[in-house]
Amino acid sequence: MVLASLAAWSRALAVLFLTLPVAHVAAHEDKLFTSSVTYCAEPRALLIQQFNVQYVRANNSIIFDIQAASVEDNLNVNGNLMLTVYGMNSLNVSIDLCSIANGALCPLPTYNFNGSAVIPLDFYSNLFDVSQHVPTIAYIVPDIEAFAQLTLTRVEDGEVVACVQSTLSNGWSLHQPPATWATAVIAIIALLAALFQSRFQASRPVTTASSPSYATTRFIDLMQFFQHICITGLVSINYPLAYRQFVLNFAWAFGLIRISSIQHAIDNLRHHTGGKLPDGSLDAVDYTNRKLSPYNIPAGAGSVNLAVPAVVTRQQENALPPGIPTFVNSLGISNQNAFLTLFFTLLLCICAAIAFFGIIYGCLLLVERLRKERTPEWVVRFRGDFPQVLKAHAVLLAFFCLLPVMTLAFFQWSFKDSWFAVLVSVLVFLAVLVGAVYPLGRTFMASRRVGADALQSQPELAFALPLFAQFRAPRWSFMDTTIVSFFVKALVLVCGRPHGLFQVIFLLVLEALALLALCFVRPHKSRGGDAFAIFLAVVRLVTVALLIPFAQHLNIKPIPRAALGMGSAVVSSATVVVLFFSILINALWGTFRVPNPLRAWRERRVQTPRSSGSATAAGDADNDSWAQGKPWSPTASAKAYMSDLPPRPGPPELESRFATPARDFGPRASGYTVSSLPSDILWPPSSPGHPPPSSPSSYGRPLSGTAGYGFASAPPTPSASSSAFHSPPTPSAASSAFHSAATHPRLDSVSEHSGDLDGIREHRRSSDTSVSSRTERERQR
Repeated sequence: MVLASLAAWSRALAVLFLTLPVAHVAAHEDKLFTSSVTYCAEPRALLIQQFNVQYVRANNSIIFDIQAASVEDNLNVNGNLMLTVYGMNSLNVSIDLCSIANGALCPLPTYNFNGSAVIPLDFYSNLFDVSQHVPTIAYIVPDIEAFAQLTLTRVEDGEVVACVQSTLSNGWSLHQPPATWATAVIAIIALLAALFQSRFQASRPVTTASSPSYATTRFIDLMQFFQHICITGLVSINYPLAYRQFVLNFAWAFGLIRISSIQHAIDNLRHHTGGKLPDGSLDAVDYTNRKLSPYNIPAGAGSVNLAVPAVVTRQQENALPPGIPTFVNSLGISNQNAFLTLFFTLLLCICAAIAFFGIIYGCLLLVERLRKERTPEWVVRFRGDFPQVLKAHAVLLAFFCLLPVMTLAFFQWSFKDSWFAVLVSVLVFLAVLVGAVYPLGRTFMASRRVGADALQSQPELAFALPLFAQFRAPRWSFMDTTIVSFFVKALVLVCGRPHGLFQVIFLLVLEALALLALCFVRPHKSRGGDAFAIFLAVVRLVTVALLIPFAQHLNIKPIPRAALGMGSAVVSSATVVVLFFSILINALWGTFRVPNPLRAWRERRVQTPRSSGSATAAGDADNDSWAQGKPWSPTASAKAYMSDLPPRPGPPELESRFATPARDFGPRASGYTVSSLPSDILWPPSSPGHPPPSSPSSYGRPLSGTAGYGFASAPPTPSASSSAFHSPPTPSAASSAFHSAATHPRLDSVSEHSGDLDGIREHRRSSDTSVSSRTERERQR
């Protein structure tokens, strides 16, 4: 029923996701408008404060809103309008301003003017036709890389008196606030699922079976993948604008959440603690080098220097370098505020966690006070184990903060500013590093003391289970490689900023090594866990490999780069969807205990008693291979193997009733038969699958003319076999036969290969107790 409801919800969500974009596309209006305005030359005669222009395709009209001022008298100018889309000139026309508006703009007015109007271009079709020069795809491609440049030259000498560049947008973008909220909600759902399932683990003793559920593992995978997407946006390469905007949706996973009041508080704090750098962030598009996206001006096509309103310069150093500076400034956060933004975000998360866990603990106390003696057992245990739960989630928080703190702390140390920011970065770096490494150090010391197989049964290591419980016991330290990779990635991103291609290659090598380690080591407890980890590693490797064409030295054309960027965004988005459904399924399986049909079928197959004929045949086959000296291999489970063995003999008080030795049949077996014991004692009901045989056993055979049953012993030596054949056994010999059966070589093999020895021993003890009680009743009779 749960699966049916899940399928119904999946179909409903699919229909919703498919219909919403269609409705939005239908309501979207095809238009192009300016998104940013910068100077491309020093303004000498014309100052522009605002320049908003919008072209509407439906009515072929232009809507403009301009604030400008002319500072020179009798200035007659000609205009040139150039439209560049993905580095290609799609429009280049010259405009005679004296022929527009009946010569009102010739000469230009010498006063400040603020004007807005709607100009139908059908009246100027003889000058240029915009609809013929702009393709249809320009209205639907998200984050289009296009800009328009208006150049005004003096009529008399052709001198450039004003040059304005304006990037264009069509309203579509991969950076969407709903997408940011959706990813955050997915992370919250994963956290709640892991926390809710930890209640079941906290209500049981800490054993291998009570290790953290798959929901906790999936939560770790999800946060690591979100941070990986951010990492792919911090490399110093020429990103296409679409992928740069896509990566901003996951900036919250790096702790970069912009709150205006917090940014103002950080600026004041820096200035009071020795900070000299200016306040405020820079516009990532306005301050982009003109050789990079979204301008894509070739190096030989005129000036590519940066010039922005009110800061006119031809120096390349004033441009925002690609990588971390462009990433943080795109969020409205300045370079010098990046780490302190992460610090205050971390403080807010800690406060929210304290409030959340405080409410849970208060609810547990309230239930105990109200229910008193009727308090559920799981509530009592959960409250008793609450400190371990808090420690475990503190370890998870330190692990998630390790990569962002390392990266932004190294970035903070790369320039001199406030001493408070440097001090806080050092303290937080050490605290997070200790919080993530200390559990692994405690686990290492415990593994030296008790062995790797007993780590998950140590109560003092319960807080560290989220970091290594998903791995097999011999591979518990596999998480160390992840922490080392975090440190290396942070160093490469900060110290290798001038060399983008080197950064990409280094990250690619790290991801390739991680994939190879997963393929050869296979650290997880199940094949499904290894397969899913390998899938995520392959996705990380592919997304990093797709960054290679973005290197500036390769000079890849803008359109292929944009296509690869969108493809990488699609791959990452699909992986997030897969992770979401994996979290949802694991949460349902772990919370509602939905049975696994395949596992239940396997258990029923193992527990089904065999018939005497099949058991005898299987025993003969096993005994033949054993008698021939072939090594035994545990191809079946311990229960199936034990069902093929004869039952263990009764207690020592029955030894006196063994009177007649069994005839030696060679190397197979020798034993003793009992003719006076009833079958319900020799074959107790606690031995499933072993009814009294009607034919000779494969290990011990009854004598001719007797009604007893033979018990097998270990294969005797020739001398022992001969003595057993010619003389009756003494009580000590009978006792030796009992104990030799208890030390059967095949039972030793089971002890080596079976993981259920405690259950086997308990089964034997219960069988001995049952036989003893029945023997006592026989004596009383």
